[in-house]
Amino acid sequence: MKKICTFLALVSFGVNTGSAQDKAIKFGLKITPGVNIYIPDDPKDMAKDGGVLNFAWGGAVEFSLGENVAIVTGLEVLTSGGKIQYLDTAGYAFSDGDVLEINKDGSFTDDISGLSLNYYLLNTRRFRANYVNLPVALKAKTNEIGYLTYFGQFGLTTSINTRGRANDNITDMATGNTLDQSDLSIDNEVAPVKFVLNVGGGAEYNLSGSTSLVLSAHYNHGFTNVIKGTSKHLIDKNGAAFEQKVFERGFSLSAGILF
Repeated sequence: MKKICTFLALVSFGVNTGSAQDKAIKFGLKITPGVNIYIPDDPKDMAKDGGVLNFAWGGAVEFSLGENVAIVTGLEVLTSGGKIQYLDTAGYAFSDGDVLEINKDGSFTDDISGLSLNYYLLNTRRFRANYVNLPVALKAKTNEIGYLTYFGQFGLTTSINTRGRANDNITDMATGNTLDQSDLSIDNEVAPVKFVLNVGGGAEYNLSGSTSLVLSAHYNHGFTNVIKGTSKHLIDKNGAAFEQKVFERGFSLSAGILF
């Protein structure tokens, strides 16, 4: 009877007889600051224009597959973006505080009768987008060395866009003056979903029992277009909708705690 009670107690606390740290499921919280760079596919039309800081935060769940292997997932909120330079290749029409939407042939989606239009050549754009992240990664780790466990991981993050904004530097086609437009709504210009491969590694420091502080660094390699392939408001030099393809690259640091 004593052996049975001991077994039931161990199961109820989700541990094994090896270590209090070997829980089948761990939960945690993390923050992930980083730097993103947008890289255009066609260097004749667009060019990269430096890095942009991004920030993610959320919850983490780790499912143990064995003593040294686990699946890591969770749910995160991400604020991200990038900067692009347009090489005299795209512009848009602006009226009453809004960028006008266009069809693929460059015609306006809405009736513009009676509207006062301003036409601008787009010089540079800083994208700012909000996402909900769904990361999944395979994590391989060492046995505990002192209070430290080292690990490497590889995975895929699916990001669902919830909001898109832009800060533009533009040239007024009528006057030739250069000016800035801030906080433009470009929800229809950002791809609704993006996919990013992640590879990285770090260490866990055991604080007590199954509670650990986790620090890691990651390289993020986006392999899908982060903006719409056919623009919904940018017009090319031929009067048609601007064709665009931009990929994301970045580095990030992550700090969190697992229970």
